[in-house]
Amino acid sequence: MTLPAASKTTAPSIMTRPMADLVGRCMNRMEDHPAVPGRKVVSASSAPDEAERAALTSRRAELLTGLRPAPLRDLLPVLVKIIANGDAFGMSREEAIEKAKLYAEAAQGIPVWAMERAQIALGRPGWKSSWNGRGIPSSADVVAECRAVLAQSESELYRLGQILDAEVIDTQTTPEQRAEALARWEATKAEIGRSSAMPGRTEEEIDRERSEMDRANARFRERKARADAAVAAMEAAAKAEAANRNPPSQESAA
Repeated sequence: MTLPAASKTTAPSIMTRPMADLVGRCMNRMEDHPAVPGRKVVSASSAPDEAERAALTSRRAELLTGLRPAPLRDLLPVLVKIIANGDAFGMSREEAIEKAKLYAEAAQGIPVWAMERAQIALGRPGWKSSWNGRGIPSSADVVAECRAVLAQSESELYRLGQILDAEVIDTQTTPEQRAEALARWEATKAEIGRSSAMPGRTEEEIDRERSEMDRANARFRERKARADAAVAAMEAAAKAEAANRNPPSQESAA
């Protein structure tokens, strides 16, 4: 059985630094949509301008083209190589082709270039799948390796979709809206003032409060005077006790 040659497909180019910076800025400007899970919103003033949007759209188109699924027949030559490179236990070419057809069914949606990179990865140490390196990689191992190859491009495509499909909201206010908001704020301030105002006090209440404060101050001064006297007495006693323990010598007295 003769297999067709693998289709020549082009993998998406690596994201450039300017594109990465643009995507990062756009992602930082967005917020989660309040009603639609997974979707984003962005203010009109922060949304990508015409040139930025054109660049983002072009990059998304390149990714979509590169991630386009290959026909199953185009995957067969690569899958046969993966099977043949493993320990096939004397499997004939025809048997390898039949096995490759089963693998191709599991690998639907994979571009040829991703399968080719997975073939290379599985042939050297450092593959991403859980294959233990013995025998032939299972179809699940092959698909997992392909998914690891595609992860970066698929992640980038997801972010581009969030940016380009974000809902743009107009945050500009009209003079009428600003005037209405100002009026509501003035009304709110007036209400706060009324609710927090202290009720007026009579002269009798003020005099009574002053008398209580004077009595409190007098009690404080009295306690302080007693405390000062007690400290002074303790210091005098300590000095006297020290003098009794160390009387002056006769020579010093003379």
